[in-house]
Amino acid sequence: MVAESRPSREVAARPVHSPAGVDGGTAQIEVLHGRPGPTQTGHRPEEELLVQLGQVQAARVMKFTSAKEITAKAATIKAYVREAIAVEQAGLRVKRKTTADFPVPAELKERFRSDPIFKRAFEALTPGRQRSYLYHFAGAKQSATRSARIEKAMPAIFEGRGFLERR
Repeated sequence: MVAESRPSREVAARPVHSPAGVDGGTAQIEVLHGRPGPTQTGHRPEEELLVQLGQVQAARVMKFTSAKEITAKAATIKAYVREAIAVEQAGLRVKRKTTADFPVPAELKERFRSDPIFKRAFEALTPGRQRSYLYHFAGAKQSATRSARIEKAMPAIFEGRGFLERR
């Protein structure tokens, strides 16, 4: 059973099962709080169960491949769920990054200086679309790759499309 997540809430725990169920697939427990921190007892579990998938700011996921694995780690799982409940009841929230918090690669700054129309087109994108492009551009290790990614993305940016949007 998958519990509905509420977009306005940052803290929750919900089991997520594959269609085949726990025995035939992968089971996940998603813990939506800001950080994998110490448990209620004040210590970190020996094995870190929470992993961050993708470019999310708050959600962490526990992945399991069998029911035995869940049973073996039940105490740690319960500690994380209790912590998530305590964080929720305390009303704590994750401070989300704004677009201005993401680093702008030097190659993109240079392109903005040389092409003000491109800069206006980029600024006209929604904040989420801007972040996805910034994340994509900054993910390249070499300057030439960042420049190539910027060049390749320019038509989509001029059309107002996000990084992963198709025509």
